[in-house]
Amino acid sequence: MDNILQNRQNNAQATSTAYSVLVGANQNIFTTINSNNYYCNTLTGTNTLMAYNAGAVSPVPLNTIPAIIGFTLMDTTSISFVVSEFISDTVLDIPLGTTSNLVGRGVYNNAYPFDMFNRGRGLSPTIGAVEFSGICVDSVAPRIYSLANFNCGLGPFPIDIRNFATCNITSDTLYYRVNGGAEQVVLHTTLNGNSRLYNIPSQAPNSTILYRVSENNLNGASTPNPANNYYGTGAQNGNYPPAPGSYDTLTTTISNFPYGYGFDGPNVNKWTVQQIAKSGGWILGSYGSVSNPNFTSAYSGVKVAMFPAAGLANGTASRLVSPCFDLTATSNPTLRFWVSQNADNPNMRDSIVVSVNPNGGGVGSIWIPLTGIVRVDPNFIFPGWKDSQATSDTQFNYTETLTAPFSVDVGGYFVVFDPSTNSTNQVFGKEMPQWLQDVKKKSYRNSKRNSTNK
Repeated sequence: MDNILQNRQNNAQATSTAYSVLVGANQNIFTTINSNNYYCNTLTGTNTLMAYNAGAVSPVPLNTIPAIIGFTLMDTTSISFVVSEFISDTVLDIPLGTTSNLVGRGVYNNAYPFDMFNRGRGLSPTIGAVEFSGICVDSVAPRIYSLANFNCGLGPFPIDIRNFATCNITSDTLYYRVNGGAEQVVLHTTLNGNSRLYNIPSQAPNSTILYRVSENNLNGASTPNPANNYYGTGAQNGNYPPAPGSYDTLTTTISNFPYGYGFDGPNVNKWTVQQIAKSGGWILGSYGSVSNPNFTSAYSGVKVAMFPAAGLANGTASRLVSPCFDLTATSNPTLRFWVSQNADNPNMRDSIVVSVNPNGGGVGSIWIPLTGIVRVDPNFIFPGWKDSQATSDTQFNYTETLTAPFSVDVGGYFVVFDPSTNSTNQVFGKEMPQWLQDVKKKSYRNSKRNSTNK
């Protein structure tokens, strides 16, 4: 925290690379890293703000603050400016009252109340080991992040926004539009430090809402203003999402059917990924697997949602969550996924389980498993798209040995859900004749009743 990480040391070789920070690991190693100034500008070689995986032949370079934020998942208040205010390269002091981008951008730490010269550090200290109480140059636009998280419903929708700016935010507005209509304005209802809360009004079912937030600091000032402790360089506009004119999306509950999504277009209905265990999970809008096996053809369109099991640690679990559906007016709702799974490795027990949540997926709510696919299946070592409820021209397995739905080869299997124990188990093809006999017994009353109705 509050570090000046600057490299201006010239390289001996013009083909070498200079870094302000070089991480040896292939992932983030920092518990806390923020409010730093990264800068690298040597006269020879290639300059890089940060790089990771330093043990590799070619470390991965990060040349912008957004790239560093994407790697550390912190550094939201870090900046990148040359620090030329030092008295010299050997006297690392900065004269009192200096105008600088470092002023007011640090974070106070009560464990270090004094700087290297025993000067007291204020609640908004300078970045670095020297507290020089200068004048802020705010030439960085406010950075805005959304913490909005929605469950099922029609609204209202609270939009929780965090902003980071050295000088005062002079104006902030949320803009939204519904189903492509005219843009409307919402002002914040709660203001607490860098936190702002906006409320988008309730909307009708099946609505798509686009929203963005714009904030401004300095109010266009271009001269020193000691009363507000900043040196203006003109108004700075910050946006969420960062690209001006772009929008984030949310949707109300879906009640118009049929509904389908193939992961090709924009994720306007907000399919989301929840991490359950370890790191790594579903990737939306992927072009498919390029390893073990090479399977890059979507069932329809060109993209898929992919769980890259081959590159993840054992025990990794991730949940792909659909938008909310209101099934009140439906008589026989059917949920269908086209799924392809590699089944070639007998030492792997990867599984895909389809579950439903009647409470909208809120914190602490219960997911009820319906069906699933579990490796291993030696008869089907190649992947293929499968659906147990399909039309007569559907290919039911890769080798085309099955010609009808609800059938299974001797070496294949299907998954049975037992509501009495809330569990699933596999029934292999060679066991199916006996299983069909068992389901007619008294212990399988639900199955027997369904059989009688047929």
